[in-house]
Amino acid sequence: MKIWSGFIQSFCLVAVLLSGLATAQQEKKVITVGLYPEDYPPLFWHQEKQGIIQLTLEAIERVSNYQFETQVYPFNRLIKKVADGELDLEAWTSPAWRQNVKDHVFFTSPITEHCEVMVFPKGKKIQVQSAPDLFGKKVGTVASFTFPSYQDHFESKKITRVDALDENHVFKMLSFGRTELAFMDALVAQHLMKSNWSKEFELGERFDCVPVAFMFSKDKAEDGREINKILQQLKQQGKIEEILDRFR
Repeated sequence: MKIWSGFIQSFCLVAVLLSGLATAQQEKKVITVGLYPEDYPPLFWHQEKQGIIQLTLEAIERVSNYQFETQVYPFNRLIKKVADGELDLEAWTSPAWRQNVKDHVFFTSPITEHCEVMVFPKGKKIQVQSAPDLFGKKVGTVASFTFPSYQDHFESKKITRVDALDENHVFKMLSFGRTELAFMDALVAQHLMKSNWSKEFELGERFDCVPVAFMFSKDKAEDGREINKILQQLKQQGKIEEILDRFR
């Protein structure tokens, strides 16, 4: 009887240990990731919880012990929070855009490339080999967005910049003939043309290309290195391109 009792106690102890181990394996390490207040297709839609960023984070979660929780902040506040260690991650950014905080953050290796692209009314595309090819032209842009290759020419008025609220309004100006071409994020342009504007416009030259990476606070650099390994595996397996191809 004592032997049987001892067996039961040993069995219960093993069960408890295994249960604790399973629970520990199931516990997720939470990483907070910042998004801007307004939807920015195709990178993210808030209510639908969809978009390139969401799908990339989900791909990481499926092969790791990480769980991502989104928090919403205005542009400047979001970047400052990551730099100050109050927010763990800004996904889908570039070191080229965050030089002012580079000493306070950790960047992963690039996972893809961001390019600006010229968009023309269908049948009116011109070859642009250098900036003078656009002198005298009206170019539609999103207000506050910068285009380093053309900034000097905008300031000198050799090329006229016409700002709009967002990419859809830039396309509307181009459609109504208020501008002769548009500058915008190539990924956004491809997504909009795939969904709404495919018959009206055609893409021209790409320019101002920069690497795209994840930006972690310095406090989360160790996690950033682990997640970087996963991102590079996803890139090598073609998973990142698969996600991008869904929206372009």
